[in-house]
Amino acid sequence: MKLNLSQITLLLVLLALFSCKQTTKEKKVSESIKENNVTNEDIIRTFYNIPSPSEQLNRLRELDGADVFNNLLSPNDVYLYNTQKRRLIVFGSYAADASYLASKSRKGQIVNYLAVLRTLSNDLGMQNLLSDKLLESITKPNQSADSLFLMADKYYINAFDQMITSNKGADLGLILFGGWLETMNITLQSSYGFNKSTKINEFIADQKLVAENLMSYLLDYQENESVTGIVEDMGDILTLYERMDCTYTETQVKKSGQNLTLNGGTKCVLTKEVYSEMKVMISELRNEYTK
Repeated sequence: MKLNLSQITLLLVLLALFSCKQTTKEKKVSESIKENNVTNEDIIRTFYNIPSPSEQLNRLRELDGADVFNNLLSPNDVYLYNTQKRRLIVFGSYAADASYLASKSRKGQIVNYLAVLRTLSNDLGMQNLLSDKLLESITKPNQSADSLFLMADKYYINAFDQMITSNKGADLGLILFGGWLETMNITLQSSYGFNKSTKINEFIADQKLVAENLMSYLLDYQENESVTGIVEDMGDILTLYERMDCTYTETQVKKSGQNLTLNGGTKCVLTKEVYSEMKVMISELRNEYTK
């Protein structure tokens, strides 16, 4: 991972600010945002490092798995999600599905998923996430796959921003969880099997860090009734991740020009047992929250 010096400096400043007392934190962070042109979204992403569905699924373009279009949530089932909690979770799930379809250039299907996301966003009080003009542009015959990918993610990112600015951190946690869970399900279902899709094995192992960061975010809202059960489920996932085959080496920071490179740390390899149990666990959780 490479970070330039300005990013390192900003990160250190933000870490220092967030270690201050609560009474002064908001003012200092606000000043830092103004001076450095940093958004609230940037701060959340810096501290929790939770990627959006498209950032996750963009990696799957290069992985060694099968297409799993039949395993995605059906847009026709959106009416089944009749509680605020379920709508928030499936908003993240549908965003992941839309990103997956966009990554596979499935233009005809993605329109239906964006329409579902629009319906959900209106129900959740997040209007105007994507304009009619932008939505209609998806149907243009010369629309590139990359453009579709960006449009699919725009719903998610705008929802992210609205949740932060509206102080709805717990709701955002449910969306983040839904997106991550669906991404994991797509990944595991697309695998040809343990050691038959070795790049997917690596991707799943790397998701341990994302899961830890997601858990860190959710713990900030664990007193919220809707978040409590999800924290428990993420705890079970992390417990399973701890059974991977991990090696630990000293982290070294090397400077090359204007870049800093981090080497070493913890390296974990997926085992057959963890792979098999993870596939079952993720599938069961996904069915629990989306069926």
